[in-house]
Amino acid sequence: PAFSWAEQTPEPAPPSPIMPLAPAVSGLELKFKQPAFTHSDAISGKINSFNKTTGAPANSFAVKLPHAIAIDSAGQLWVGHEHGKITIFSQDGKTSTPVLKDLGHVRALAFGPDNKLYVADSTANQVKIYDVDVKAKTAKFAKTFGQKASLGDYAPDRFYNLTGVAVDSKGNMLVSQILPVSGGRLSRFAPDGKLIWDHIGAEFCNTGNYSQERPDEVISQYFHRYKLDKKTGTWEFRGFVLDGNPKYINWQHGVMRIQKLGEKEFLFQSYGDGLQVYRREGEFYRLASMFGMRNPMPDGAFWDALPGTWDEKTKKYPSGLWAWHDTNGNGKVDEDEITWAKKPGEPFELSYFGVNVDKDGNALVCGHHKRNVLEIPVTGFDANGNPIYDPGKMKEVIPDETVTGTGKKIMSQPLMAMRADDGSIYVHGRSEFYPKPPEADGGWMCGWVLARYTKDGKLMWSSKLPNACPGMDIIPGGGAMLVSIKWEKNGSSIYHYSADGLLIGVFQPDPKLMGNGGIPDNVASLEISRDPRDKMLDVFVEDCVGNRFHWHRVNDSMKPEVMTGKISIK
Repeated sequence: PAFSWAEQTPEPAPPSPIMPLAPAVSGLELKFKQPAFTHSDAISGKINSFNKTTGAPANSFAVKLPHAIAIDSAGQLWVGHEHGKITIFSQDGKTSTPVLKDLGHVRALAFGPDNKLYVADSTANQVKIYDVDVKAKTAKFAKTFGQKASLGDYAPDRFYNLTGVAVDSKGNMLVSQILPVSGGRLSRFAPDGKLIWDHIGAEFCNTGNYSQERPDEVISQYFHRYKLDKKTGTWEFRGFVLDGNPKYINWQHGVMRIQKLGEKEFLFQSYGDGLQVYRREGEFYRLASMFGMRNPMPDGAFWDALPGTWDEKTKKYPSGLWAWHDTNGNGKVDEDEITWAKKPGEPFELSYFGVNVDKDGNALVCGHHKRNVLEIPVTGFDANGNPIYDPGKMKEVIPDETVTGTGKKIMSQPLMAMRADDGSIYVHGRSEFYPKPPEADGGWMCGWVLARYTKDGKLMWSSKLPNACPGMDIIPGGGAMLVSIKWEKNGSSIYHYSADGLLIGVFQPDPKLMGNGGIPDNVASLEISRDPRDKMLDVFVEDCVGNRFHWHRVNDSMKPEVMTGKISIK
């Protein structure tokens, strides 16, 4: 619905029963004006007015699909309706005058000084400005502000999905827009179009990462680009960089990697229960390879979001185990490019959540039923250089094991598995051997044990975490970090483990970042890269409450070495 204010004269409300009636005043007529609250209700097809003070209905009349409203200096209602039309109505709705038609999609209307009408048109992605004659009930086109954003645009007057406009008495304009995958932007402009301020809220429950070729360019899991300045610690929004349909982007469950395979650069990201691979073409990324089950399915539908009960959906939308690579290079999932390791309806068991790739693109997934770790390897490359995955060649790399003499599993439910450059595998998950901490019930994604295995799947060490943690990433050069779900002094702590399993560091966000956030909510809530220039770690940590992610720089050059060659954990 759209809203507006108007000065109206409603019927006086009856006196309150607990207040005495005022004495009559002979020869004096009492009059008053109270502002009314007017809004357009697109679903019911009505314009409704309410007394601002009491909330009582003041007036209502029918308009077909009204979705924007503004009130001119004469008190007339200008209503955007049926997407592309604007009509002037009297406040009681008894008279109407069509003014404009054949607009794209009128998302908002606003009046500024000198009877100028501002129209937010989300089809053109422009603010269209008209000179209005309120007595003649006409609107003459004057100019436009801004333009539709092209891929990669980041200037505040380039609109991806324009949603609103408001204007103050001085002609300053406030414009809102939605970004392609997630988030919004609110910008204020002076009458001459100069930017006054700009606010961007682009991320929710996600993080980002960079490639070794461009350590000052972070790509978020929603494909927003940011430019980092590592001298000042600042970063700036640099537009949207996904060249294609974003329908496969939802529920990120793995750590993003941006790395080369052969001569081509790829971005690896786990959404839902599978893996999506995007090839960098120039400045942008295009979908190149995937594998998965039902979230998403090959057509981009997420099974969990489909209508119906579990049993109804199982019958109507049978899922399978599939893979795809972009054979013809058009960036689209064509039916003849999909291969099925398990056809829809065939039984199979695979992962819980959290798919992560190694330096060669091989994917590690955590078994849900057998409580093991599996690998889906890259089996080759197509003619376009895209990696090919074959879930039918999936193999176990870490078995399901119990601790001798206890009958309890150190890793009773693996959540995240990552292969280090030396071939060893770090696993984060839940445990029967180590007691469950109470804060683990506060997050569906939390685990409380970290373990490292040899490349042959033999346990090297395991360590109970100080608190339950949702997110993990390995450190280039050895070791791992995890982020806690538990709120402490300044937020959630990040724990730094050496390759030997020792907790060697703990840090928290700067207090200046706190106030309304600091808690992660995802197994993909922490990502680490090492800058090839100064060798420092860049650590990106999700903050789901603050609708953002944090960036920390860590110097681990002085990390301790373990000289005994053995660690005993009691």
